[in-house]
Amino acid sequence: MTSRRNRHVPELNGFVKSGFEEVRDVFRQLLENATERAGSFAAYYRGELVVNLWAGHTDQEALRPWKEDTLSFFFSTTKSASAIVIAHLVDRGLINYEDKVAQHWPEFAQNGKEEITLKMLLSHQGGLAALDEDYCLSWLRDDPVRLTKLLTNQRPLWKPGTKHGYHPITVGLYLDQIVRRVDKKHRSLSEYFKEEIAEPFGIDFHIGLPKKDQYRTARLMWANERMREYYRNTGDNFRGDPTIFGLTLRNVRDWKRMMVMHDPDFMELPCASSHGLGTAESVAKLHGILGNGGTKLGQRILSQHVTELLQTPVSWGLDVVYGLEDVYSVGMNLLPVMEDEQLYYMFGFGGIGGQFGAADTKYRVGWAYVTTHLDLNASRHQQQPRWAGLVDALYRGIHAIENIKVTRKVYRSFSEFKMPPPRSKL
Repeated sequence: MTSRRNRHVPELNGFVKSGFEEVRDVFRQLLENATERAGSFAAYYRGELVVNLWAGHTDQEALRPWKEDTLSFFFSTTKSASAIVIAHLVDRGLINYEDKVAQHWPEFAQNGKEEITLKMLLSHQGGLAALDEDYCLSWLRDDPVRLTKLLTNQRPLWKPGTKHGYHPITVGLYLDQIVRRVDKKHRSLSEYFKEEIAEPFGIDFHIGLPKKDQYRTARLMWANERMREYYRNTGDNFRGDPTIFGLTLRNVRDWKRMMVMHDPDFMELPCASSHGLGTAESVAKLHGILGNGGTKLGQRILSQHVTELLQTPVSWGLDVVYGLEDVYSVGMNLLPVMEDEQLYYMFGFGGIGGQFGAADTKYRVGWAYVTTHLDLNASRHQQQPRWAGLVDALYRGIHAIENIKVTRKVYRSFSEFKMPPPRSKL
């Protein structure tokens, strides 16, 4: 075994603006103690890129270095982009969060789904966390009629609206069907994101990556030394429904191994829950535009009203599928922040292995972290994610610039803080 003294420490590249040097120091420490092997962190503040750092190899065998335009898998952070697409349609008056899904998709109204609203679906209250019949994500491309039929026929796994449970894959499949029906051009969610948001705002993020761009992607690896710890913790502390949880793990027939993401045919699938690839800078930019009021150079992604809805709790507390405690808005995972007893929310979404992208309208910030060194423990609330120290350093820099002295804590679980979330503004 190579000792840490003899181990090669990856070179840290990129830049930080004056006042944010501590972020660079924290990232370098993660590399030096081998907590991080390859990844990137970026942040926008008041519309300006103030941090853009990357390090490591995008391929451990070829020793190919991470570059400024390297794309990597954000997994469920893709749900943040999908929530923005739905919010964009709401802003255009094509759909409303209180609408029943069946208003726009009549065939949906069967087997107990008749009363499910868009808000229920987005806040993981629809009871559609998995399907009774296994399916392939490749059907998005190869057999969309078959996939649509399965989604249409599915029964809720609990009474919709009574509780929430994370929908890891299915939520994006259902949202894609809704977008195809309400968009005047009948585009998929992936196409809508590309044409209405990514291209106009210069965001290098893709829901399903075309083969012509796949040469830029980083290869994934597991933090194997912590896998046993993850499974031990899951078994000892699991509070979810084991039957539904098991369905979510094995439901997707062509995704039995994480490394299937390296298959070019699988990588290009436009799954709106999981198949987002981009740079940390692009995801920080997307959320930074939201944090900065939803505009960039006079162009607006979302109205202030809809942006407020994205950061307003709709469901919270115990997740009946995964047994964790999260706070969800209409499509966003909320991070409670307490500053001197004042509560507010950053909003975005995390991805398996430790990824995250979030917006903050209080400080007009967007930040993102991506890693290829996947750690399942980072997805559990009792574990400290790698991005936590980077985000803490980012805000210490902001507080210094704004001459603010405040005690600040970011929470990852609803149960960790005592103040109840405000009532939904919907």
